[in-house]
Amino acid sequence: MKFELNNPTKTALLVIDMENDFVKPGAPMCVPMATKAVPNIKKLIDVCRKKGATVI
Repeated sequence: MKFELNNPTKTALLVIDMENDFVKPGAPMCVPMATKAVPNIKKLIDVCRKKGATVI
């Protein structure tokens, strides 16, 4: 995954509805596509934090 943050101090990443009930395999409301997205979302969060962007 490659992307650029032109102004990280004015950038925010919003991570929405990544709750255990939606992403944990076997959970009552598990969404398989959400579960598969978790590793990439984690990478995106790590990159944003490293570059100084706000993660919400």
